[in-house]
Amino acid sequence: MYLFRNQMIEPPLRGLLVLSHIQLLDLSGNQIIALPPEIGRLTSLTSLDVRANKLTSLPLQVGSL
Repeated sequence: MYLFRNQMIEPPLRGLLVLSHIQLLDLSGNQIIALPPEIGRLTSLTSLDVRANKLTSLPLQVGSL
């Protein structure tokens, strides 16, 4: 799912969790400052692009994807 360059401050994970089969998530080019731990529930995810955001760290749950 391509959600790049939308000026988002936080990803719309509530809606994305319903789509647990997502394999690609492109959040690049936004203003995201943090990813919530729930990102780890996207167990089918094989590609996560968070370039060009304002992230200073990633939740530990990203490591289990």
